[in-house]
Amino acid sequence: MPGPTPARLERMRAAAAGRTRRLVLALEDVHKARNLGALLRTCDALGLQEVHAIENRSPAEEDGETSMGAGRWLDVVRHRRAGFPDPARLHPPAVAREPAALDNSRRALASLRARGYRLAVADLGAGALPLEDVPVDQPLAVVIGNEFAGASPVALEMADLRFGVPMRGFAQSLNLAVFAGIALHALATRMRSHPGWPLAEAEQAELVARWSAAQA
Repeated sequence: MPGPTPARLERMRAAAAGRTRRLVLALEDVHKARNLGALLRTCDALGLQEVHAIENRSPAEEDGETSMGAGRWLDVVRHRRAGFPDPARLHPPAVAREPAALDNSRRALASLRARGYRLAVADLGAGALPLEDVPVDQPLAVVIGNEFAGASPVALEMADLRFGVPMRGFAQSLNLAVFAGIALHALATRMRSHPGWPLAEAEQAELVARWSAAQA
């Protein structure tokens, strides 16, 4: 089959030139497919190449209508616990506190820290930094917990910092995808001026080659 047209290939090169791994998103047990779809679309739009899905009690399933197929352009890294329960339903919060689940979250977040990422965990609790005060001087992994239970005890324990979006109205929480979109946009805007935001040219070329092959 023929590969992408010259215009499509140029579009791929432009997208690759705007990609980064300096800011990544890590999701713990996001349950709603529409939320995951919206987040993948947001990451694609902002130039984030890498998304980590930690699956302890709920599978990370993308709603294609919401994502508009954005997931195929991203590196979605799945961290599924050993003995993952029946993926057809959401399991109670206690499942995410089982030893296998805690170990899975710990390994996933430790792998990001080993690559030099600071772990910024979304949290509504007291003492969380306002979003605008989150430091952006080194690679950052934004960790978002489940829609119902929030971040796991392991994520909160391992956090290098906790952050939230200040609420000025009567509502004291936001939809998960909206919250993450606000946070990622604000952080990406600040981080783009720092060295190391764009991917190296060799990795950009590798992405274009991979995208092109998938279109053939």
